[in-house]
Amino acid sequence: MLIIVFSDIQAAEKTDRCFSDSSIPLQRWRVERFYEWLYALCEEREVDGVIDAGDTTDRRDSIALPTIDIILRWSAKFGARFGKNTNIKVQGNHDHHVK
Repeated sequence: MLIIVFSDIQAAEKTDRCFSDSSIPLQRWRVERFYEWLYALCEEREVDGVIDAGDTTDRRDSIALPTIDIILRWSAKFGARFGKNTNIKVQGNHDHHVK
């Protein structure tokens, strides 16, 4: 059984804009690209499950709803691929609204 465990992507929102599309905040672009890369890796290596140990984002005061939507969409896609017991998302201290 091959399980990928990752944490601390810490994609920041700030005011940065993606260099290839100035309408997209860099955080959303980074999160989307990371999950695309991870999903392709899981298929290539025939991974059996994924555990996200938290801190996907780097905001302790707020997380943009479109970023949360990306995380949920990919979580559902991983869940469909692996099943709910092998796709785990842990909330890190940077993934919530309370310092």
